[in-house]
Order: sequence, then C-alpha cells, then structure tokens
Amino acid sequence: MGNSLLVYQRGEEGLLDMNQSSIADMKELRKRIDTVGELLRRQYADIQYVALGADRCDVVLGFIARQYQTWASVACSPLLWKASVAPFLLRGLVDSLITMSWILDNPESAVAFKEYSSGRSKLLAAHMRSVAAENPTSHQNLIDDAEFLEKLADSEVWNEASKVYLSNAGWTGKDIRAMADESGLKDLYDLRYGPLSADAHGDWLTMRRRFMVECTEPTHRPHWLPIFKREPGVYLEIAHQATDYLWMAVQISCEGLGLAYNQDVWDEQERLMHEALAWFDSSGRDAEATEDG
Repeated sequence: MGNSLLVYQRGEEGLLDMNQSSIADMKELRKRIDTVGELLRRQYADIQYVALGADRCDVVLGFIARQYQTWASVACSPLLWKASVAPFLLRGLVDSLITMSWILDNPESAVAFKEYSSGRSKLLAAHMRSVAAENPTSHQNLIDDAEFLEKLADSEVWNEASKVYLSNAGWTGKDIRAMADESGLKDLYDLRYGPLSADAHGDWLTMRRRFMVECTEPTHRPHWLPIFKREPGVYLEIAHQATDYLWMAVQISCEGLGLAYNQDVWDEQERLMHEALAWFDSSGRDAEATEDG
C-alpha cells in the first residue's frame, strides 16, 4: 500500500458521508462490477471439462469465482480499504492466485487439492463430535455441524479412508513460496504475499506502525502506547490492488487452460474499473491528507 492516506468525514454511524453525486458514482461502480461478472460468465461458458479435466476445471473456476466475489466486495466497500482489515482480504487473493497458478502447471494436483479439503472437513467433524460427546444435549449445534461437514466431504470423496493433510505442504509437497517460485510468481510472493502476511499475522513493526504511537513522556524510557481510536482514513490503493489481482487470475487461468483471452477487451474493462474508482480520489481532494508512517 502506498503512503498517501486520504481522510474522509464520517457520519455518526461510522459510514462515509456521501453526497448525491457520490451515490451516483457508486451505482456506476456497481454496474461495472456486474459487467465484469457477466464477462467472466461468458469467458468460461464453453470450457471443455472432459478434455481439460473436470477436477482441474472445478478447482480453477472455484478460485476465479472466489477472486471475483472478494474483489467485488472490496471494490465497492470503502470501509474495507483500511490497514486493519485489508491485509486479510488481499492476502487471500494473492494466496489463491499462487495456488491456482501452481495447480494449472500441475494438473494432477487438483484431485489432491480436493482430497485435502475433504479430509480436513472430516477431521474437523471428528473434533466436533469428540467435544459434543461430553454433553450431547448442550452441543447439538456441534453435532449438526459435524453431520453437515461429513456429508459435504462425502459428496467429493467416495470412500471412507479420506486422506487428511495437516499442512498445505501435505497435499503439494511444497510451501506457498516454492509454489510461487515454480509458477513464475516469486516477485508477487516477495513484494505482496510476504508483507501482507506480516500484516495479517500481527508482525511487531506492523502493529507499531499502524496501531501504536510513541510515548512522549520525558521521564519514561522509550516505549509505545496503543491507539484506541477508529482508523481515520482509507487507502484507495487497496481497491486498485484487488482489481489487479482479479485480472491477473483471469489471464493466468485462460493461459493455463488454453482458453481464448481477448487482451484488448480485458484491458479496457480494467481501465474502466480503475476509472470508476477515481471518484474516491476526487472526493478526497478537499479532505485533510496525512502521511502514513
């Protein structure tokens, strides 16, 4: 994320104050998001599941749908453009992008990816039943959830001996860094995934920079104080980054599956999306601008 932090006025509900012009701009932004959704539907409408492998196609399209829906929520929700929230969302987008790219390069891994999910669901169901067994009456919700997870897992795996992988490396034999390196996405890992992970996990320097202020009491030894105030601004760059990650995912998936990809069409849609987000820039010009760190 960049250093420029635009500060907007807020109403009593903690929402961004918007005039009628801003509301019209937001509606236009949502229309463009819907247009991208329709473009994606057409992009993958004629995918050849048998020729390309049903498991591979299932997993790739699942990632694309996840990317789209996360991006759509981020793009039209300014309150998500915050340093305290965005790393969790953006990290998920980058993680999915790297994993999808690796699976495209290793098609046979799609089955293991599904087995990984089914096995973990069954393991969680077993933990739920173990806890519920101590007092079934008061833990009926856990029993219901366990049954749901078991049925969900069984719908994918047609045998009782589901594999349970206890780490991501269990189903790939790789960690996310190795997967990124092998997929040609090392720079994305180093420059985006790494810093976003530090933010998401609560790295000390991240916490100090974002959520603390240096004590100015001269009689105290150097130390930091927590900030217990609502985060004052939003980073427009977060919405632009989410847009870039979706477009990367679409291009990588089309190339990996051998689908036609109209570069001009997608470039134009990306330009329109960044343009639609520009109204937040203009709406903040008269607001107080501060420097973040």
